[in-house]
Amino acid sequence: MLTMQESLVLQLHELVREHPDFEVLCSPSPYFYRFRYVPSGMAERQDEPELRTLLDRLNQEIVETLQ
Repeated sequence: MLTMQESLVLQLHELVREHPDFEVLCSPSPYFYRFRYVPSGMAERQDEPELRTLLDRLNQEIVETLQ
């Protein structure tokens, strides 16, 4: 039986995995889960310095909101 935390992580993982604008960065675990927001239209350009800075800032805001 899954704990509430494990269940929530798996739900989040499914949402992230299925959405074209997010990348899963590691396998889900109850204590650690990493993903990154990269709009599908920008994925090919994400290594450009200005775009990387913007994506880093957006992802930091997502982290802060989730916490």
